[in-house]
Amino acid sequence: MCMWRGLNVNCVDGSGYTPLHHASLNGHRDVVLKLLQFEASTNIADNKGCFPLHLAAWRGDVDIVQILIHHGPSHSRVNEQVHTDRESQSTKL
Repeated sequence: MCMWRGLNVNCVDGSGYTPLHHASLNGHRDVVLKLLQFEASTNIADNKGCFPLHLAAWRGDVDIVQILIHHGPSHSRVNEQVHTDRESQSTKL
């Protein structure tokens, strides 16, 4: 995949979302895996303090939550609403 060479997989938009935030929020498992393969950071918070893991947990996407937990330590981080991803996930169950 040479198209990935030179691209910044950790760029942020106006909301502070990285491509990993978008993929995690929208349930794009294959994109999440590809971004992580190219060293996308799981530890970048958006403008509200949410990490990609918070968004996947909020969505209730257990598969992406597990992938993100495996790839990064942000699972104990707290977002602006003082919720960890585990608390976000438990409200969905």
